[in-house]
Amino acid sequence: MENIYIIMATYNGAKYIESQIKSIQAQTYENWTLIVQDDGSTDKTVEIIQEMKKSDSRINITINNSEYHGAFENFYTLINKVKNGDFGTNYSYIALSDQDDIWHEDKLEKQIKLIKSTDTQPSLVYSNYRIIDENNAVIMKDANSQIGLVPSSPLALFFANAYVWGNTVVFNKQLIEKLDIDEDVITSGYPHDAYLAKIATLIGEIKFNDEILIDYRRFSDNVSATMWYKLSILDFLKKLNPAVRSKTLGVTLDQDLLITNKYRTSAGESLANIIRIGGLRGILYLKRNNIRRKQSLRNISLYIVFCSGIYKKWIR
Repeated sequence: MENIYIIMATYNGAKYIESQIKSIQAQTYENWTLIVQDDGSTDKTVEIIQEMKKSDSRINITINNSEYHGAFENFYTLINKVKNGDFGTNYSYIALSDQDDIWHEDKLEKQIKLIKSTDTQPSLVYSNYRIIDENNAVIMKDANSQIGLVPSSPLALFFANAYVWGNTVVFNKQLIEKLDIDEDVITSGYPHDAYLAKIATLIGEIKFNDEILIDYRRFSDNVSATMWYKLSILDFLKKLNPAVRSKTLGVTLDQDLLITNKYRTSAGESLANIIRIGGLRGILYLKRNNIRRKQSLRNISLYIVFCSGIYKKWIR
């Protein structure tokens, strides 16, 4: 049974960290090592982890002593530590974990089984999930059926950071060996999960498991309050405002250019070229490659913004 490194980035997660680690300890796949990197918590996060470590040697904790701090930065620097062998090299897979979710007991077992079918190349798998609130109440039963987690084509991943959620991700050693996470990436402000998924799409393979394998916790006072399932029709239409969508798309496409510049493939070169062109040629590219969103209004917004070229304001 191959060892899997579970990497978790924490910051002031004392309220839920114990429950999340207990859900990891309850996994049917038992050959794992949990590596937690704390980003300067001021609550009891570190103390809780250290106490749990006393009775489970598979739990490890380190501190982010780098100059880069923040949710994405913490993950990027931790991934680099794993790649560089700071925690040893006795692993075949890496799983990402948030600090406040609850994993279903067969999460690792099912994801390892899926990724083994693509183990001859850099591979990443991700899964379906349901959403719970602060009190463990289910507020979305099936993310894939309600918001769509499977892109219409692999290239659709490059036009919306809306499919692969990091807390559901498992990837193999072949992928981490190919990762180029330099200062430009760490300080980019771009989501680490989207970065991994896009690279896997360009140079390897990515697969989706439609089974619900985690309870993804979202809070009423954070970004979840702006998610579509909580929005009024008026608020939803505001989010589809071309000016707002232009920035969102522009930032996403700027990440694409960063990636395609690092990983030279024919698909990546074509993508980078069309991002810089946009306009009617951009629309033809979207249609030819079946790039579309599940929600009709979001799809229309994507086409309008890409055709207009306004997104280029956020392209560096």
